[in-house]
Parts: sequence; C-alpha cells; structure tokens
Amino acid sequence: MRVATDIGGTFTDVVTLDASGIHGWKVLSTPSHPDLAVCEVITDLPRILSFSHGTTVATNAVLERKGARIALVTTEGFRDLLYIARQTRPRLYDFDCHRPVPLVPRSRCFEIRERIGPDGAVILPLRPDDLHALVTHILETRVEAVAVCLLFSYKNPSHEILIQQALERHGIPVSRSSEIIPEFREYERASTTTINAAVQPVVRDYLEKIRQALHSAGGPVDYDVMKSAGGLPCSWEKRCTNPI
Repeated sequence: MRVATDIGGTFTDVVTLDASGIHGWKVLSTPSHPDLAVCEVITDLPRILSFSHGTTVATNAVLERKGARIALVTTEGFRDLLYIARQTRPRLYDFDCHRPVPLVPRSRCFEIRERIGPDGAVILPLRPDDLHALVTHILETRVEAVAVCLLFSYKNPSHEILIQQALERHGIPVSRSSEIIPEFREYERASTTTINAAVQPVVRDYLEKIRQALHSAGGPVDYDVMKSAGGLPCSWEKRCTNPI
C-alpha cells in the first residue's frame, strides 16, 4: 500500500493506493503534538510500502515564534545584519510601521575574524584560536542550533564549513548559508539561514517520531517529505537538515 498524508490545522488528509484503488479520508489533527495524528494513521493501516508526507510544522513554528533557541555567527563587523536589514518596505513614509523582531537576540549574535573576497579568495584566514573562542562562547549560551552567514561564503564556503564542523563536534546542529541559500546579499542569506536554524530541531524531532512509527509498523526505512516549494521527493533525513 502507498500512503500519503498532509497535516492541516483541523484535519489531517490521508490518501492510500492499493489493489482496490485510490481511497481518501480525513482524521482530526492533533495541534499540540502534530505527529500523533500521522502516527495513528500509520498504526491503523496494513503494510505500508511507500509513505509521503506534507506538513506546515516549520511554517507554524516561525509564525508562532516557537522555534529553537539559536545563535547567529557572522563575519566581524556584520553582527547587526538582521537588525539593520533593508530599507525596502510596503509604505516608505509610514512612521508607525514596525519591523518584525529578528529570531535571534543581539546577545546571541557572534562575530569572528575572517574574510573571504568577492572572488572567493581568502583575504583573512580563520584562526584556530578564534574558532575555539567562538565555540566556547556559543556553548555558554546553551543554544539548540546555530546559523552561520559569512561574507561571500557562497563563493567559498571553507570558513563556514570549519565553523560547522567545530560546533557539530559538540552536538550542535548548524545551518550554514552557503548550503541553505548560496546567493549574494548578506541580509537575505542571514535571515533565511536563521529561519532554517530556528525550525531545524523542531522539524527533526517531528519527522523522527513519524519515522519511528513507520519502522514499528513494518513500513519503509525512508519516506518522502514535500518541499517548501512543493513537489516530491525529499527524504526525511534531508528535511531534518534543511527544513525550509
């Protein structure tokens, strides 16, 4: 049997395909623990050969400000990237407009001495001592995930990779901009990577519970998760790393 599910605020949609044809129905969603409705469906169905899933867990975590406790690492001098942002706004002369508060407080925005040039050449190497000090400071903040956005890393990600490796050795998941959105414009890269870091632990735990339910029901080891832009496939493991 092939199974597909999609979680909504009130109902979770289920569609199955087997020898008898295509069947669809709805079950009540479980907003406080969104994985429960899906896991119950998995448990109630006969042997599942393939499983596909769509969810708004990441979107809801951002909108409700229920993401993980995170930190941001930038090139020295760019600590306020998220706070300076850009001038673009719907009503340029509206003095009562309010910008959304960044997902990372300034106290958890860290700088590191390094510099990659616009052509990808290393202008200022990242020193091991500076990296060690950065990791020490981040560990003291007890964050659940870290976003890394260094200048021109989309041309040369080597420094971001060094930071990622150093933090992951301590069990901290890292979202690096050169992997999430390898494009120019620092604010856009930083804001997108920060969102990914904020929802990464939430989505990882959610998708892992569904994977365990599939495994217990004798289903496939892997399953597909719909991408943010729509379409399949994207493995649950890939979505755990890059949920947006």
